[in-house]
Amino acid sequence: MRRIAFILLTGILLSTIPQAVAPSLAQPPTPGTSPTAAATATGTTTPVTMGFVLWVPIAVRNVGGDDSGIQVQNTGTTAAILTIDYYYADGNRAATSGPHTVQPSNPENFYQPNERGLPSGFDGSAVIRSSQPIAAIVNRVNYTAGSSTSSLTVPSSPNTSFYVPLVYGGRDDYFTTLSIQNTSPDPATYTLNLQPNAGTSGAAVTETVTVAPNAVRRLRVGTDIRVAGGFIGAANITGPQTLIAVGETRNTRTGVWFGYSGVPTGSATHNAPLLFKNYDSNQWMSGAQVANTSNATITLNATVRSRDDVRGFALPAVTLAPNQGHFYDLSTAAGLPENLVGSGVFTATGPIAVVVQETSAPKREGMAYNGFADGSVRISLPLIFKDFNGYDTGVQVQNLGTLPTTVTISFFSATGLPQASQTEVANPGGDAVNFYQPTNPALPTGFVGSATVTSDGQPIVAIVNQVNYLRTGDAGLSYEGIN
Repeated sequence: MRRIAFILLTGILLSTIPQAVAPSLAQPPTPGTSPTAAATATGTTTPVTMGFVLWVPIAVRNVGGDDSGIQVQNTGTTAAILTIDYYYADGNRAATSGPHTVQPSNPENFYQPNERGLPSGFDGSAVIRSSQPIAAIVNRVNYTAGSSTSSLTVPSSPNTSFYVPLVYGGRDDYFTTLSIQNTSPDPATYTLNLQPNAGTSGAAVTETVTVAPNAVRRLRVGTDIRVAGGFIGAANITGPQTLIAVGETRNTRTGVWFGYSGVPTGSATHNAPLLFKNYDSNQWMSGAQVANTSNATITLNATVRSRDDVRGFALPAVTLAPNQGHFYDLSTAAGLPENLVGSGVFTATGPIAVVVQETSAPKREGMAYNGFADGSVRISLPLIFKDFNGYDTGVQVQNLGTLPTTVTISFFSATGLPQASQTEVANPGGDAVNFYQPTNPALPTGFVGSATVTSDGQPIVAIVNQVNYLRTGDAGLSYEGIN
C-alpha cells in the first residue's frame, strides 16, 4: 500500500521552513515568491481529464479558524503536470489551481489560504488531476485558541463501499465528523450505517445523504447523526456511485484532534508500528480500534510486543459481528507492563481495518494513524526535524517479515544532500525499532529535512511522530511513511 504524509506546522514554523521543503506553507508568502495561482470558476463543467485522479475530502480556508494544506507527491518516474479543482458542497467549482509541474518523488504543498480565488469561509473538497501517479495528505490546523492539529492520508481507491473504523459520538468527550466525497460524475445518495462497538450500549443507526459530483458532505456524529450517549463504533458508507470517506475526531474538552482515512476493504492482518502504555513522564497512551469490514462474524486476536525486551503480550480474543468494532484500550489491558513502548499485530478470521490513537494527558496532545496491511523494503519519510522551532520527530519501523532484518535510515538536508545514517536490527514477527532524532548527534540542532528507510530484504512499515512540547495545546501529529 502506498502512503504519504506531511506535517503542517504552526504559524511561526510555517514562516521559517525553507521553500525547498515546503514551498507554499509559509504564511504570508515568503518575499520574492507568489501565492499559488488559482483562477475562480463556477459551474459543474468537468475539467480536462488526466490519467490519474485523487479526490480530497478536506479543503478549508478560515472555517471557524481552521485552515488546511494539501501535500502532493509525484510517485511516478517523470515530471507530473497537475491541476487542483476546488468544489463547494453543491458541486459548483470554486477555483482552479494550476497547472503545476511536480518532479518525481518531490513533494509539493498547496496551502488553501494561499490559493487565489478561494474565498475565506470555503468548506469543501478538491480534485487533483495529474499526468503521473500521485499520493497526497491533508493537514488541518487551528491556532485561534492554542494549537489544534490533525493529519490524514487521502484514500487512493474510490469504491461503492467505504469503512471508517473509528467513530466517536461523545465517549470521553470525543466527537467524529465524517466527510463523504462523491467521486462519480453523477449525484448520488449514500447510506451510512453506524454500528456500536462490541460490548457497548446503543443500537445501530442508519442515515442517508445526497452528495453532488466531486463535492463533499460532512456529518458530525452526535449532532447530524443522532447516536446513544457515549457512542463509540465504526461506520460503513455505501452507495450506487463510488466515494471516499474519512474521519476527523476532536475532543471538546482537551482540544486533542485526530485525523484518519477510511478504507474500501480490509485485510486479515494489520500491523501497528507504535503502541504505548503510560510511557515516560508524558504518559503516552495508545488505543487501537479494530473494525470488522465484512458481512460475517469474525474472531479477532491481538499481540503487543515490547520494544525494550521483545516480550510478547496477547490481548483477549474478541468476537465481532458484521461491521462491528472493538477498542483495545491499553490503559486497562491486563498483563501489559507500565511504561511500555512497542508494536502490535492484529489478526482475524476475516478482513479488518485498524486505527491507532496516541494521547498524552499531561501535554493534552494526540495523534492517530492507520494500521498497515503490508509493507515494502523501502520507505520515504518526507519531513524530519531535530529541535526545529521546538519540533522533534521520532521514526518507528516495524518488521513484517519472517527473518531478522537490518534497517537503515538515511537523512537528507532540505536541499537533498546526505546528512547522516543509522542502522538497527528488527526482529521478525512484528518487532519494531526506533530512531529518535533528538538523540542523533550527527544531526545538527535546527535540522529540517527528509529521510529514507530501507531493509535488507524483509517487508517493513514506518510511522513518524512529531511533537512540540514548547507549545500549548495539541501540536502533535503522526504520519505514515510511503511504502
